[in-house]
Amino acid sequence: MNTEVEVAYTIIGEKKRFTFEDVRTNVRNGVFEGKVEYPEDGILKYDHVFDEDQSVRWNREQVSQHNSIVRSAKDSWTAEQNLMYNRFRTQLISAIMDDIRCISEETASKIFDEAWSDGHSSGYESVIDAADRLVDFFSIIIKMEGWDEK
Repeated sequence: MNTEVEVAYTIIGEKKRFTFEDVRTNVRNGVFEGKVEYPEDGILKYDHVFDEDQSVRWNREQVSQHNSIVRSAKDSWTAEQNLMYNRFRTQLISAIMDDIRCISEETASKIFDEAWSDGHSSGYESVIDAADRLVDFFSIIIKMEGWDEK
């Protein structure tokens, strides 16, 4: 059975382990920035009037078409954002596992989740910084307890 990291590598075509510096470089190079622009137009109310000289039915059809286009654009943007987040998550979990070799992917994922909670509101670099601090902290504990020797 493939691990989450292995599956994600296959999906995005990446076949190597990542370090914290690799992930930082990828953030700086825009690897996790999507290309799809968030749609500026919003969803219109059903009674919006495009043209007062046209029928109510015609205006409602225009609203329906407009809203379908906006929903589709928002769905595309959301899908791309999810892909970028998953790529970032996968690479950072790999970096965590690269630094603390004696932990499982599940444990690295928990460290990522905590780092995400701490830093995501300030951007990906803050998440990396938070993960790096947590890894340093856990590395000290692992060495003190002698778990790295097992």
